[in-house]
Amino acid sequence: MRRMSILLSFGKVRCLHVASLIPPRRELPPEIEKVCAIVGNRNISLPLEDALTQSQFSLDCHSLSLLLSRIPHPREALRVFIWSIRCNPGFVPDENVIETILHAWKDEKKRRLESFITILVGVHQPCFEMTPKALTILIQGYGWAGLLDLIVDILKRASNAFGINPNVWHFSCAINCFLKENRFDLARDILQEMQDVGCHANQVMVDTLIKGALAAGDMETANMLFKKMASMNVLPGRATYNILIHGFSKLGRLDQAWEFKKEMRREGFLPDMYTYTVLIRALCKQGKMQASIDLMKEMRLNKVVPDVVTFNTLAVGFCEASLIDDAIKVFDCMSNMGCPPDRITYNILIDGLCKHDRLYEAQCLMNKLLKNDALTPNIVTFSCLLDGLLKH
Repeated sequence: MRRMSILLSFGKVRCLHVASLIPPRRELPPEIEKVCAIVGNRNISLPLEDALTQSQFSLDCHSLSLLLSRIPHPREALRVFIWSIRCNPGFVPDENVIETILHAWKDEKKRRLESFITILVGVHQPCFEMTPKALTILIQGYGWAGLLDLIVDILKRASNAFGINPNVWHFSCAINCFLKENRFDLARDILQEMQDVGCHANQVMVDTLIKGALAAGDMETANMLFKKMASMNVLPGRATYNILIHGFSKLGRLDQAWEFKKEMRREGFLPDMYTYTVLIRALCKQGKMQASIDLMKEMRLNKVVPDVVTFNTLAVGFCEASLIDDAIKVFDCMSNMGCPPDRITYNILIDGLCKHDRLYEAQCLMNKLLKNDALTPNIVTFSCLLDGLLKH
């Protein structure tokens, strides 16, 4: 089998893929079986890397390739690979090892993973020159593996180790990694560290943090971040207000969301379709249907055209409020407003009609859907109708 050539100078990387992606599944040597058992049966509190160290795994390319091929979870396979490189700086993986780890990630990340692997190996080789782009890829790769501590560490020592001062994109990449792992505390700390080193945040970064805070239910921090935007030389935009309106509405603080809508207008940002749909959904959940209708009228007065999601949101609200006739009126006026009902609209009404013992109308609506050349019923449509028929 021909060898893979890896040029460790970033930007001049070539990976010559072999036909066979992973070794055939066969009986493992006893020492590999032992490592698999230790890693697979470890206590949940024991980090994977510590389990590998305790197993006294004898590292070589063949053994590592076999081990990686037996790890079912891509993230754990990547962590094993990273451990093998970090704990053994002189170790250089061969083509089989690289193909095995790439095989575990059969998705859109695969090509970017190749770059991460090359940089990860290169960092531990002499004469490797780190670049800002390579640093971003390294942070991103550690994020895929869930190794958040390594992200914090590399940001802190990037200046001394590589002569690179992390910029806003490096910090943004790190914050995204932390939020994906629901570690808002780390994201908040990184933002503070970023300010301490004189790196200014941008609107996208602050918006992302506000969104993360609200996703974690931390309304106080979201408010604090919003109020600090001016001190960070960042101006809120329409997206910022929409994030706040959506987050506070979802957390049941419609009063606060309404205040953000008012402030949004004062700052010169007109509410858009997303703003109105979010507020209509929140009002519907609270059973405030008249307020929802009024908001729909305001939407039209401001020449904001509702889409099918807005209409469906209103229809759901009427059905849940047992106002089925009003839901049908929404359905009837959609086409007149240039927004024909979609399959979800039909499902909402069929389900609502069935739940209120109006089976004949539900069947008529199903027949109408069946005659629609542009739409077809799906399993949800049939399930709603069958459930109604069986109950009655």
